[in-house]
Amino acid sequence: MRSPRSALARTCRSDSGSSSARSCRGQAGRQLRGDAAIAEAEAAQADLETVRLDLAEATVRAFDDLYIAARALEINQHHRELLERIERSVIAQYTAGRASQQDPLEARARIIDLERERLMLETQRRVAAAMLNRLLHRKADAELPPPPAQLTVAASSDAPREHPRRAAAAARARARAADGEDAKLAFYPSFEVMGSYDSMWDNWQHRWMIGVGIEIPLQRDKRRADVERARAEQARAAAELASVTDMLEEGRERARQEVEESRKTLELYEKQLLPTSRQRVDAALAGFTAGQNPFSMTVMAEHELRDVELATERTRADLDRRLAELDRLEGRVPGGAR
Repeated sequence: MRSPRSALARTCRSDSGSSSARSCRGQAGRQLRGDAAIAEAEAAQADLETVRLDLAEATVRAFDDLYIAARALEINQHHRELLERIERSVIAQYTAGRASQQDPLEARARIIDLERERLMLETQRRVAAAMLNRLLHRKADAELPPPPAQLTVAASSDAPREHPRRAAAAARARARAADGEDAKLAFYPSFEVMGSYDSMWDNWQHRWMIGVGIEIPLQRDKRRADVERARAEQARAAAELASVTDMLEEGRERARQEVEESRKTLELYEKQLLPTSRQRVDAALAGFTAGQNPFSMTVMAEHELRDVELATERTRADLDRRLAELDRLEGRVPGGAR
């Protein structure tokens, strides 16, 4: 940012030879106020980009909520069919005298619990769809395409960019610095150069008129107050810029760690927990059919498998959300890699 003295000197030099009335200090002040206005416009544009990134992240979160609800309904249906097959096996075992009367009742109770869960999941699906439609400026009950069978989660290949929130804070800091320089100009005398030409005079010496006006600032208290106020605003803008910079850097580091945690958790579910839980269900059902395991072990294995399947899909959606947050913090549009 140029100093008031250099701005004033440059303006006065540019006014030399002018034939109209000009004020050096006024010209320099208008230039500084123009710089401040441009910086404010840049800050407003950056604020708009910040809102755009926030809305994109909110859309990703709403889509992930819809995905989880859809996958949970599929898992619910799958386990209902599984429990119905188990129920038929229990009834056959009870008819043959190899199971107690409690076992078919417990299987039916589990099926009823799944039906109650299905009603709750349907409500969650409608709420998620309504939120996504609202973000898309559509009617809440508008039809949406079904979510994918498996959410594709991929990190963006674009390089990090300057976050628009930081760009807005930097632009406001420049605007406040220009305001501060403009306030300092009030302590400088204002030079005004006037020139005119009147062809009605007979003597050519009388046709030209040149004048110089000087305004000396004598009332200085208000000017000092304006400078102090401008300095305070400039310090506040600088503090805001530093705070936003630190907050974004801290948020990016936290988001990177959370993304890595979600990746490792998802890998653990897919490669170890899911295969093991499915094997336990098969083993428990075979053992019950052979009369080696109690029915409660089969039901427990089925329940644990359902929990692991739901946790796997939630972890997949959590990874997508955390990638969206990281994209937003790094200045990229969330969900753009999908």
